Amino acid sequence: MKEEGNSLRKLQILTSSNNMEVYINIKYIPELTSNIQNGYTPSSLPVYMPEQIRKQLKNNNIVYGIIEDALIQCTNIKGVEHLLVAKGKAPIDTTEDFLEIKFKTSNLKKFIEDNNGRINFKSIGSVQCVKAGEVLAIKHRGIEGFDGIDVYGRSIKHKLGKKINLKAGKGCSIIDEDTIIALEDGKPSFSQNIFCVHKLYTINSDVDIKTGNIKFDGAVVINGTVREDMVVESGNSIEIGKNVEKSKIIAKDDVTVKENVISSNIVSGGEDTVKIKDLHILMRLKENILKLINVSKQLQRHNTLHNNVSYGEILKLLMEKRFKIIPILCSEITNNNEHMLSLFREKLFKLAPLKIEHPKELFEIIYAIDDNIKENEKLHIVQTNIKFSYCQDSTIESSGNITITGKGAYVSKLIAKDYIIFENLYSIARGGIIKAEKEIRCGIVGSLSGVSTKISVEENGHIYASKAYENTIFSIGNREHILEVSSREVHAYLDSNRELIVDKLLL
Repeated sequence: MKEEGNSLRKLQILTSSNNMEVYINIKYIPELTSNIQNGYTPSSLPVYMPEQIRKQLKNNNIVYGIIEDALIQCTNIKGVEHLLVAKGKAPIDTTEDFLEIKFKTSNLKKFIEDNNGRINFKSIGSVQCVKAGEVLAIKHRGIEGFDGIDVYGRSIKHKLGKKINLKAGKGCSIIDEDTIIALEDGKPSFSQNIFCVHKLYTINSDVDIKTGNIKFDGAVVINGTVREDMVVESGNSIEIGKNVEKSKIIAKDDVTVKENVISSNIVSGGEDTVKIKDLHILMRLKENILKLINVSKQLQRHNTLHNNVSYGEILKLLMEKRFKIIPILCSEITNNNEHMLSLFREKLFKLAPLKIEHPKELFEIIYAIDDNIKENEKLHIVQTNIKFSYCQDSTIESSGNITITGKGAYVSKLIAKDYIIFENLYSIARGGIIKAEKEIRCGIVGSLSGVSTKISVEENGHIYASKAYENTIFSIGNREHILEVSSREVHAYLDSNRELIVDKLLL
């Protein structure tokens, strides 16, 4: 029993971690007074009035969302425990715009959207052609949200939903602001928020000497095989229902070959593939010139050569012995930047290095390369895709991705800007070079006979293989690892120290 003494009342204010809710605890402990008949009894104790609690809240800077009914409950002599007395207003985020695509595809996949809300309509399978006047898509606008406010009266910003700004390209028109219709018959496409309808050229036979080479500004559909020594060029996409045999396929957009590619060249992305090549060459060239500068400085500093040897002679010797790749890379560039190309001629070809007197002259080349790289990076590269079942003795290049759906690739060169994916875990990559920037996923790489196969990605890329035989080369950036023992579940990448790691399990 409590001894006779002072009465107590305790008030505790608790705020949630997100500052959206305030709770209160109140405990009353009355003073014990003497009573002749009954001994000690509790005396009356004044309770907290709503105005007093409101003042306490204000003293704690709590000014918004105060619940009046809760303040009245606090006057109960029994006290309250964890009673909600103030609640903020949560923000409501704006919902995103979304598109309802009206034309049919054989395999509609989710749209790929970049950080700017631009959507690429790619790799969706075979697209059904549309008729003039047909609705292609309807944009459904998101619902606008509003800011919230916490119990301290501070504004909480709501998230803005991504907006889709529809644009009508060739063969299309916008009606009612949010509806895209076709103005002509053809094959629809959607990239960078622009809808287009491309004229369609359909060939219901093989492409051979009877049909002649095909060159068409719109989309091309070939329901047969492209026979030996033929060329098919399209200003849009190309779909081939059967095989490609010893031929050349060039498209500005996607290329799909339902069956096999034998001893042929396929390029998707048109001029963009050339831009990508130049960009990679320039980056390699810069890296090698910087190494050349460092090594030449070390030779000068340590006097490892005779004192009468000029800086130009040091460079010439290094380029002949250790940096033979530099003039080769210079000659491979198709870029028409005259200032940069003239620097190459004046300082890097044949006897030109002998005239260089100081490393700053090489840095002039580095600065020109940097400017050119920046210009190339500003150019918009259309992300195209190539898909086929199997290829042999072929070169296939894409400004986006390459997908192999069937048996795999044999002694071929596959180059993609982003990804190369072998869909089948048992598909084979045997011989040749497979190169992408971001990621390569293979089935079985190499063979028991040790056929050399090189798999290459850029520094931040990853390589995966369900099985890889010895002598397979994994290249990440400028680092290489040759597999010495056949392995499974292989994953190659650079760690935080930029060392090449090859995780694997032995077969």
